[in-house]
Amino acid sequence: MTRFLLRVALTACFAFALAGCGTPFAIPSATEAGSGPEAGTRTGTPAALSTAEPGTPRLLRLWLPSDFDPDAETASARILKARLDLFASVHPEIMLDIRVKDRTGPARLLEMLALARAAAPESLPDLVALPREDVEDAALKGIIHPIDGLTAVLDDPGWYSYSRQLGHVQNSAYGLPFAGDALVLAYDPTRYATPPQDWNAILKRPGALALTGDTPHVLFLISLYRSMNGGLLDEQNHPLLEAFALQPTLEIVERARINRSLFVSSEEAAWQELLAGRAAWTVTTVTRVLADPSERFQVIPLPGLNSDPFTLATSWTWVLAGADPQNEPLAIELADWLVQDEFLNAWVNAAGYLPTRSADANERFPALSVVAESAQPVPSNDLLAALEPVLQAAASRILGGEAVETVVQDAIDALQ
Repeated sequence: MTRFLLRVALTACFAFALAGCGTPFAIPSATEAGSGPEAGTRTGTPAALSTAEPGTPRLLRLWLPSDFDPDAETASARILKARLDLFASVHPEIMLDIRVKDRTGPARLLEMLALARAAAPESLPDLVALPREDVEDAALKGIIHPIDGLTAVLDDPGWYSYSRQLGHVQNSAYGLPFAGDALVLAYDPTRYATPPQDWNAILKRPGALALTGDTPHVLFLISLYRSMNGGLLDEQNHPLLEAFALQPTLEIVERARINRSLFVSSEEAAWQELLAGRAAWTVTTVTRVLADPSERFQVIPLPGLNSDPFTLATSWTWVLAGADPQNEPLAIELADWLVQDEFLNAWVNAAGYLPTRSADANERFPALSVVAESAQPVPSNDLLAALEPVLQAAASRILGGEAVETVVQDAIDALQ
């Protein structure tokens, strides 16, 4: 089925649900499919607010990606489920309708939000967890609502700088970040008496770099560039690369080639080299290292090109998407509950994410707080789309042996 036909089919399903046929709106995700007629519903029976009988509980809809399924058999799921149950017990006047959706594919969260908004707005979730790139798209398309004036939680001093910024889109507050991720240097402590702290030390030792493949390693190049205070936008807000910061960034690639670092095509391939012992370090993400069941590796903040660490980070964020303004106070109260320090600290450590708020140190990964403190938010989707092909091409040319000065000037010219 083509993407167009799939969209038509899904829209037809929305119209069918509006007509009152079958169960209330719930297009099953891959996670829900085959799990029985009540799949995706964790508490209560879905019902449109406009048709609720007087005195019946108010329905509060919550959409989650499968990563955060509260019914999963994991410690983090049990912590989340207990928190949701506690909120429901404090608010007997509501009924939580919790749906688990795909995070990728044609039925992913953002796609389902857009379809629901067009065909069945009363079925929209009051609160939904979205990754940063989708928060930005959804905000610019009017699919989610600003939270300015609804809560002051984002003004609390406990947020890390990167996550507070990720809660905003174009200077408006749109959500509460709760699960972070960032680039780090992962290394095998059995091969390093002390971890490398700068690129001079790193490039003298065997390791893996993945510079010409997927997005995380374009972000690695941007992290190096930004650590030199290189600008990304000119005065007219057009994409920009500056020679004084791009030159030393690409010189890292050149030095790695000359020193015979191990180059592979993607972050996944680099991680496999580390697992196999053919590499002693690699640039990867916090979540990948924390999810490793072998517990063999440690992380340090990604070194910048000056004396300070610098990395780019992203997050999952609680956002408002419902069509009923009367539900917004309860939805934002639930979001507040889900970012309170004691709960969030326990959940983040169990789930394997970078903290978004100042938290107790992770006993196994003590450097995570330093990573969070040094992190800055990823650039906007549009800016990344402009920079990615230019930086990928530049890295490929350096690995092919071309002169850094020539590649730097061509990269700058490509954005003008």
